[in-house]
Amino acid sequence: MANTDTEDKDNGSNILLIVIISIVCINHLLVYKVFLEARKKTRFSSRAKHLIVILQAYGDICLALFPLALRLKGMMRNPPMMSIFCWKRVLAYTYLFHLLPFVHASGVIVLIAESFLFWRRGTENVQESMGQRWYSLKFQLVSVIPWILGLLLVLPLILAGFDFKTCSAEDYSLERIESFYWITIILPGSFALLCAFAYASIKAPLFSQSSNANTEDKTGNFTDQVFLSNFDPKQNIAYGCSKTLKVNQVGCKECGRPLQDEFLSEGPKVPERLTYWVNNNLASNTASEVSRSYTNMDDGDELLIGTEIYTPESLTIVDTTPVVKREKWTRLAAAILFCVFSMPCAIMDLTYILSQKDSLWPDSIQMETSMEILYRLHVLRSLISPLLWLNEYS
Repeated sequence: MANTDTEDKDNGSNILLIVIISIVCINHLLVYKVFLEARKKTRFSSRAKHLIVILQAYGDICLALFPLALRLKGMMRNPPMMSIFCWKRVLAYTYLFHLLPFVHASGVIVLIAESFLFWRRGTENVQESMGQRWYSLKFQLVSVIPWILGLLLVLPLILAGFDFKTCSAEDYSLERIESFYWITIILPGSFALLCAFAYASIKAPLFSQSSNANTEDKTGNFTDQVFLSNFDPKQNIAYGCSKTLKVNQVGCKECGRPLQDEFLSEGPKVPERLTYWVNNNLASNTASEVSRSYTNMDDGDELLIGTEIYTPESLTIVDTTPVVKREKWTRLAAAILFCVFSMPCAIMDLTYILSQKDSLWPDSIQMETSMEILYRLHVLRSLISPLLWLNEYS
């Protein structure tokens, strides 16, 4: 019988060691993939979601290297679990069952809000957001919101009043212990799932116009990238950069400037792709209004003809619906995964706590086995959740 118990412990420690190594490797791969995507100087790299996902991955890595490694030492009796310092065991328990679950659930909520605001913003503050890198201070502050909330709410809730000398929580009331699970797991997980379903039901933007080709001004070296969503030709078609050609300038065919009379009689040439987009997406009278907006000008008005104004070579119409849908379903899957993997363990503990009031809890080997299975299910979330984010960045 003793040999059987020893073999079971050895098998359990080997499995736990494999889980620890897998969590560390998969989350490091996730960090690498996110870093490669974030360092690209594109419109999509100027987002806070990259840092949020990276911090979530490092949170899972810390889970493997601290609570799980401590449990592995206890299983191998090197040293035995009860010989480990009390503060280490308490911090490992708090991090595993309360702090990290709260951070993950609130992180999903922040990711949903970030994705919604990013795609809803459209053409607003395009140049401002493109000038920000993924590691800018603004994005750093957004990414640490889940961790700051966890440190301010979870740690005081769990550790305040704990007697580290006797390693006892006898002064804790049952109501306070119940609040641990409600505040750190059940309520954040339920709210994350609700937000994910609400975000998934919102209709994605139909089109985004992208001008990613570098354009060079004849008066100087000038490159720019423009990304537009929810494009309105009536508002954007006549705008260019500050290096412009005025209508009242003297025309010169040899130097590329049209004569005033010739230019005003012909009117500016609208790109073919934009004309196609207008004809297929707007009413016929809208297209005429766009063309009239160029010709109905006073003599003193300046017509802006910037080099980055949309040309057939630089104007592309990008359908962002698949990208938005992928983000929606990834966040919904992350919320469902959290509820399926982490909530059962919390509900089981709550049931055990509530049963202590009436002493009706069935103390049996089967129940201990069930709690151990739910504990392992809770740990596996840190192994499966990174796969969802890897799929989004693939």
